[in-house]
Amino acid sequence: MCKEYLTRRREGAKKNKPSPLAGEGGRRPVEGYILFAPSRETKYPMNGHAFPPSPPTPLPQGERGDLLTQWSRTSELPPLEARALLSHVLQVTPAWVVAHDEVTLDEISKHRLDVLADRRRQGEPMAYLVGEKEFWGMMFKVTPDVLIPRPDTETLVETALRYIPVAQEARVLDLGTGSGAVAIAIACERPYARLYATDISEAALCVAEENAARLLQREAGVVSVRAHTSSTLSPCVRGCPEGAGEGAGGEDDFSTFPSPPTPLPQGERGATRGAPLQKNVHMNQNRSDRIVWCLSDWFSAIPVPRQNSERFSVIVSNPPYIAAADAHLDEGDVRFEPRNALVGGRSGWEALQTIAQQAPMYLQPGGVLLMEHGYDQGDVTRALLRDAGFTQCETVCDLAGVPRVTLGVLTPIELMT
Repeated sequence: MCKEYLTRRREGAKKNKPSPLAGEGGRRPVEGYILFAPSRETKYPMNGHAFPPSPPTPLPQGERGDLLTQWSRTSELPPLEARALLSHVLQVTPAWVVAHDEVTLDEISKHRLDVLADRRRQGEPMAYLVGEKEFWGMMFKVTPDVLIPRPDTETLVETALRYIPVAQEARVLDLGTGSGAVAIAIACERPYARLYATDISEAALCVAEENAARLLQREAGVVSVRAHTSSTLSPCVRGCPEGAGEGAGGEDDFSTFPSPPTPLPQGERGATRGAPLQKNVHMNQNRSDRIVWCLSDWFSAIPVPRQNSERFSVIVSNPPYIAAADAHLDEGDVRFEPRNALVGGRSGWEALQTIAQQAPMYLQPGGVLLMEHGYDQGDVTRALLRDAGFTQCETVCDLAGVPRVTLGVLTPIELMT
């Protein structure tokens, strides 16, 4: 620009009136702030949208009492944890907490936050405090009755999906399902798979059923199998139609493990199915019965298949694999988790051995068994699988490079002789 042009611009600026957005005396607002015009018709200069309402006026510094910012500081928790507790108690998003740190807490909310903060300072896991944990992109309900889903276990899901066809039926068994995270994740990724999930804890099965009903919605169903004669239904299956589980003989019958119906075409999913039900098999009739939950100590309540079509093509498990005397059981979050979901016996790999020895009776020839284990148990797990008749045994590492999942393929009998 030439000197003459710059001179004309300066002279013209002196004659012009202040901008409508200028403050008192013609001064423009400080960069980063916009002075709100009184009229609703005023538009943003760039996008043409009306100005938003003015944010609430912050309280004077001396009057700030139980504000979000002050509570976060006095809670003695890391900022992310304090923000998570605030989001949980106030039922808002973490972003809302960041944007509204001037909001005053009421007495009830402050008391709840103080109790939760105290429990957290004593080491209780955040997942139990807020009642949920993210896994496979979904938020799972968790309680002290179930193991907290961990990112490491996503390696088990990722590896299992390699052996489950996308558009064909496959029978998949999840042993020790806990919160149902693994079974539900597989159900979401493989819509034609027939899934079965077992756990020795009825309380854990209730959590898993609730997660399935909420996360799978109308894309999946819930069938509960109670391997006992108790007439009391768990809270998660109450409200089933009266007599929905009545058999013709009126007696408990677990001689045949129920098989879910053939999946509906994509456009028809969610319709009610009229599949026959056994006694103590309770179906949520608003869903298509994609997962069967069974109260069982590993394979104990699952009848040995009589024909190959009743066998499973894939068995997955995240069993307890920590030694009973391991000092880590008294440290960190695991202090609060169910001990029977952590301890795998005196050596730590007794559950791995039990599953490896019994799985061949339930797998199809060429079927795959996948088990999660500890960082130092890859060698022993591969040896257990080879001793049980599995071949192509390999160990898969998680994202941290730690050996996490070992799998084996069941060798057909004719190839072994």
